[in-house]
Amino acid sequence: MCAKSPGETVAFKVGDKVTFDDGKGVAQVGTVTRIKRRTATLQAMDGRNRRVGFELLRHVLDV
Repeated sequence: MCAKSPGETVAFKVGDKVTFDDGKGVAQVGTVTRIKRRTATLQAMDGRNRRVGFELLRHVLDV
């Protein structure tokens, strides 16, 4: 299952590793566990589940 936010061309799917900045401006890394119409639910590396809008998410590239 893939999801795109309105106006976005980047698709996210369950299992993708992503990063986003939290409310304090600290970069967080997590894995997408659920896709909704406007948000993705993530299992963050700190163990917390977070619901984040697609406009805040960026793919993590493994090098």
